[in-house]
Amino acid sequence: ADEEIFLREAARMIREQVQKYRQAGFRDTQEVLSMVALDCLVARLKGDEQARRLQSMVFDKVVQLDKVISPALG
Repeated sequence: ADEEIFLREAARMIREQVQKYRQAGFRDTQEVLSMVALDCLVARLKGDEQARRLQSMVFDKVVQLDKVISPALG
């Protein structure tokens, strides 16, 4: 059920991107789909980088907390 939700949302987003490129003057279907694919990969890379930064920040905070708590626990 969750997979279907993601698929429907992805299809909606692809339709919107295709429409955006068509309105921008792109007519060749292969070119439009290539641009949509490129947009998707760039968004994925940005998301991956953001997740890595967030994970690093959380890890740093856990290390900081450990340094404060460990001496108190003895």
